[in-house]
Amino acid sequence: MSKELGKKCVTLASVALAGAVVLGHGLAGKVEAQSAPPTHQQILNQIGSLQSTVNGIVSSGVACKVRRYYQTTDGHQGDTALAACGTGFHMASQWEILDTSNLKYATELGFAFTDSGAGPPTRIGWTRTGGGTAGAEPIPGSAGFSNCFVWTSQDSADRGTAVILSLNWKIPSVVVSPWEAQSRGCNESLPVWCVED
Repeated sequence: MSKELGKKCVTLASVALAGAVVLGHGLAGKVEAQSAPPTHQQILNQIGSLQSTVNGIVSSGVACKVRRYYQTTDGHQGDTALAACGTGFHMASQWEILDTSNLKYATELGFAFTDSGAGPPTRIGWTRTGGGTAGAEPIPGSAGFSNCFVWTSQDSADRGTAVILSLNWKIPSVVVSPWEAQSRGCNESLPVWCVED
C-alpha cells in the first residue's frame, strides 16, 4: 500500500458489513413477499448477487492516501523540536512512525543520503515518546523515556529521546526495531522526525 500515494485500498469490514446488510435486506424482502422462508436456490441467488457487488467494490477500490513522514534537513535543540516540522506535519511520536511500511517518506521535504533512494535516511533525529514529562532516563543508559521536559528544554543536563533506523542489520531485535533509540542532551542540535497530520 505504501508504494504510491494514489494506490487503492478496501476496508474489508465495511465490505462485509455492506454485504450483510444487502443480503439480509434482500432475504427479508423475499420473506415478506412470500409466506414461506426463502428456498435454498433463492439464498444462493442472493449470495451470487452479493459476490458480484463485492467484486465490483474490490476491483474499483477506494482511493487511499498514504500518510507521509520525513526527517528535517536542519538541526533543532530540544526546546525548538516541536516547531520544526512544516505545514501539515507535526513532530512524530515514535509509535506513529514505528512501522515505515505503512508510510511514504517525503523525499521532497526531508533529508536524504546518496543511497537513501525513495526511503528515509539512517540518521539520528528527535522523536516524541508518548510518555509523561521527563528530562532524564530512569535507568542510566536507557532510552525512550526522556523528552526534554516535553520539548521545552535546551539544557545540556536534560535528556531527550532520538531514534535512528538501524545501521547494523545483524543486531538482535528490540521493542522499537528496526529503530534504535538513544538518550541525547537537549542542547544537541538534531534533526526532527515529522509525520503528516
